[in-house]
Parts: sequence; C-alpha cells; structure tokens
Amino acid sequence: MKNRRVGEEFHRSRRRAALIVNLESYLDTGLFLDHRITRSMIRERLREGASLNLFAYTGSFTAYAAAVGRGSVSVDLPTYQDWAVRNFELNGLDLRRHR
Repeated sequence: MKNRRVGEEFHRSRRRAALIVNLESYLDTGLFLDHRITRSMIRERLREGASLNLFAYTGSFTAYAAAVGRGSVSVDLPTYQDWAVRNFELNGLDLRRHR
C-alpha cells in the first residue's frame, strides 16, 4: 500500500457505484463493510419510485439507488450531505434528481 497523507481520500468501487473513503480524518470512514449486502439489495430490489435515506451519512445507499436510475431524498448533517454530493459526482449521477 502506498504511503498516503493524513486524511487523504481514496475511492472504492463496489458493484456499479464508487464511494469516497477516508480512513484518518474522521471517526467515520465513509463506508461500512457490514452494509455491503444491504447496498447490493438496494441496487437489485429497488425497481421503481424513489428512495428516502434518513441519516444518510455519506449517501452510499442513495448512490446505489441512483445507479439504477431511482431518484432520492437524503437527510443528514451538512458535512455528510457534502460527502454524499461528492459520491454522486464521482459516479456521474444527475444531481437534479436528488435532494
């Protein structure tokens, strides 16, 4: 593993969605590995409508829903909203379909 600056972010691709991860700047890393199966379920089962993601954190579930063309509403603190927007931008998602 290459040496990284403190707080440097990197991307991890997980089945159709890439997510920003930061292992050092926050208590939170940006990605919970134990949610891997649930994120896949969202991607596979959300066929119609939009998603509501309360306590959205970095928007990883929302990014998965958006990757299959669903609109979304994500609710969390401004710091995490900014992180979610960056995850959407990383995946080339149309921010006009997401609030």
